[in-house]
Amino acid sequence: MISDQELINEKVAGFFLGAMRMGYDYDDAWSLLLSSKQGQGILNNEYAYSVHFQGTDSARKANMELGTNYNTGTGIEPDIRQLELLADLIDIAHNRFGIEYKDIFKKTSLNDFMDTCGYVLGNYDDKLIKGYLI
Repeated sequence: MISDQELINEKVAGFFLGAMRMGYDYDDAWSLLLSSKQGQGILNNEYAYSVHFQGTDSARKANMELGTNYNTGTGIEPDIRQLELLADLIDIAHNRFGIEYKDIFKKTSLNDFMDTCGYVLGNYDDKLIKGYLI
């Protein structure tokens, strides 16, 4: 049986995937997740967003509501496995290290973080959080 947190992480990864397929970069996808009712619904484990809707559908709906506030067309090709590992890192930063979602990528942009550390996600998450996010 899938845990609530695994379900949230799956939806966060799906949200990133959907946003990036629409041309968002990591920073804007993260901002859209934090700013939209759909993204907040996923993060707060609200049934409609964490169970009923796919993460990609939530990103599409968030884009319809807030998309005019963002630039698209970045051309980043999303890698689902890397996005799943990113969702896990966000979960660890929030739940294990107690960093509020809105503060996770305040010290470094998500774009810069992924350029620097994206290839080692899943292997050194505690060290990455301590070195780059705290």
